Amino acid sequence: MNTEYKSKPWLAVLLNVFAPGLGFVYVNQLALTVANILFFPILLLLAGRSSVIFSALGFFLVTVLLICAWFASLVVVFQLARRRPLAKRGLLQRWYALLLIGIAVNAAIQFCSARRGELFGYDVFNVPGASMETTLLVGDKFIANTLAFQNQKPQRGDVVVLQNPAQPEVKYVKRIIGLPGEQVDLHDNKLLINGRAIPDAHAFYDLNKSVPISEQPYIVPPDSYFVLGDNRNNSLDSRHFGSVPGEKIYARAEMVWFSSGVDSIRMSRMGLAIK
Repeated sequence: MNTEYKSKPWLAVLLNVFAPGLGFVYVNQLALTVANILFFPILLLLAGRSSVIFSALGFFLVTVLLICAWFASLVVVFQLARRRPLAKRGLLQRWYALLLIGIAVNAAIQFCSARRGELFGYDVFNVPGASMETTLLVGDKFIANTLAFQNQKPQRGDVVVLQNPAQPEVKYVKRIIGLPGEQVDLHDNKLLINGRAIPDAHAFYDLNKSVPISEQPYIVPPDSYFVLGDNRNNSLDSRHFGSVPGEKIYARAEMVWFSSGVDSIRMSRMGLAIK
């Protein structure tokens, strides 16, 4: 059986599109295979854990670098395949080996993507509802820092991603209003903490509706936080499911990286810091 083959440039490119590094396996460049596979997660790891990715400029630079690296890998693998002479087909160049390697690489990508919060220090979310208007609009996509509270406690005013205590698989984005041990009261469209009115500049109220918490002020339990949506009349929050234990707070929302309305892209919101 003839085990020699001439690399096809178009196939090398196609394989590298199917799975990073697979085209380099095809042309028997194993060192470049490893470099191609590891470049992307290492860059995201550094960007996320250094907090570079949470600024508009940092996010833009990381995105550009990822895109350029991807296109560069396609150009390099094309040139290597085009210039490679007739060579023996090794075990890794068999179609079944390439298929298995491609599946394994894509499985690893899916694993890392599903756990990017714990691995890379960031996560991304969509805003499907209006509970945080006007801070976050329907159609916003934002990036959140999953390491924000690793060495510090959440503060009043932080916009956070949290697990609903009653539905752990569901994540909400809300604003922290009450801290552990505080007394929270909300009536007549005013927010009181320990009996004193505090600024509530981010809140949006429908003046035709009242928003009571209950007949009595709410006392936040230890190690828990009282959260509200900025759209006070249209939010499922601590008024409904109670305070949120600290371990259920997943991340701090940092920046809107993309936003689209019904019929247009909201360019003015892209790169907007969430405060």
